[in-house]
Amino acid sequence: MNNITKMWAASLLVVFGVLTGCGEETTEETKDVEAEETSATTKETSKETSETQEEDVNNEEKDTEKKEPPKTLKQRLTDSINKSVGKSTNFGTDRIKEIEINDHAGTEKEDDVIVLARLRADNNFSSNSIRTGILYDTNEVLQTIFENEEVSEVVVFWNFPLTDEYGNESDGVVAKIGMTKEIADKINWKNFNIDNYESVAEQFNLHPDMRN
Repeated sequence: MNNITKMWAASLLVVFGVLTGCGEETTEETKDVEAEETSATTKETSKETSETQEEDVNNEEKDTEKKEPPKTLKQRLTDSINKSVGKSTNFGTDRIKEIEINDHAGTEKEDDVIVLARLRADNNFSSNSIRTGILYDTNEVLQTIFENEEVSEVVVFWNFPLTDEYGNESDGVVAKIGMTKEIADKINWKNFNIDNYESVAEQFNLHPDMRN
């Protein structure tokens, strides 16, 4: 083999080596790009899955909120009475003793009810002060109960600790005030004189101790 032939052979080997090396580098670069694309796709899929799961949880919470049943009339009355005259008396007992709701058979209106609210009165310096507090609280109780359209009559029983002749103490009714919605609608509560309950209410009874 002459020198020229040797030189051409050497040149071809060099070119072949360069091309081979470039091919290997290109293959490695392609693998790296593919790996990056796969990683990015995986991250995006993971993000979408996480967002979907969060949306599902939020939707479940909203569905739970929507499925909560509406409050009954008794529950609404309990909330409104506690809000208007306090959940507890000033000596620590529950304000509401019992709330009774009955169909009102004495009217022509369908689905109307009469509410019997048995409540506990606050203590005060004297029987007269207790009576005054009861009548002012009655204003608040009647107004808040009559906000419910289905209520056509209310009777409020105010209870207070009484002591009998033997010295035994127990809750007893010291005031009973009953009123229809028809009468309540006529009253201007801002200017109403509590001493007029006896003349305007359909039912008005005070314990003898409350008249002193």
